[in-house]
Amino acid sequence: MQKLTIRQVLAILLLVPLVSSAFNLWELVPTALEKTSNARMLGKSVILGDVAGNLVHTLQIERGSSAGFATATENRSALRNRMFGAQEKSDAALEAFITAFEAARREGELSSRAIKFAEASSKLSQDIKSTREQIVTGNLEAPGIIAFYSGIINDLILGSAAQSMSGIDEAIADLRYAHRALLFAKERAGLQRATGNALIHAEKIDESLLEGFIIHTGMQTVFLDQLRHALGDRANAM
Repeated sequence: MQKLTIRQVLAILLLVPLVSSAFNLWELVPTALEKTSNARMLGKSVILGDVAGNLVHTLQIERGSSAGFATATENRSALRNRMFGAQEKSDAALEAFITAFEAARREGELSSRAIKFAEASSKLSQDIKSTREQIVTGNLEAPGIIAFYSGIINDLILGSAAQSMSGIDEAIADLRYAHRALLFAKERAGLQRATGNALIHAEKIDESLLEGFIIHTGMQTVFLDQLRHALGDRANAM
């Protein structure tokens, strides 16, 4: 057997780590790509959650002002202007929400459930428009107003939670669960405020509104307990 020259031996010694590095790189690339995809998905979820949360907030305010206007017998002009101002903010938030979800869908960053939700969201503006007309003309009473807005708000909250949580570690999952509980607690607080507003301006006590006020107060406490559970020791700072 012919002996290897020093140059050949050095070439082999250099080749071995190169081959090993290439093999390791081949194994690491799929993992790195998966982590990059997960990070991009998480980032998109945070952005979408923020946009959806802003829309939920504006709709909660609009719901309360609309219920107050529908039941008021005095100062209706001021209450109408307050309601119209809330509607303008909701319109801006709805436009931003639809734009963000459509952009995410084009980039393929949404689960199939979220994609369907995004497609359905474009219909919200028309539903809100017809409901607003009924409120102004007095053809929709406070319980119906609250039920309509609450249905949309619940869909938004559930839709924002539809994003896949694959690849997210336990700490981040707990924070997302806490965020979801916070949204539901805030929604119950909004319902409590809306029903309370309607009760204050009504000529007489509406038993269904009073019952709803009590229920929303209790459910708000339930979701706040879930929030504290998800945050653990961090909840002590709240």
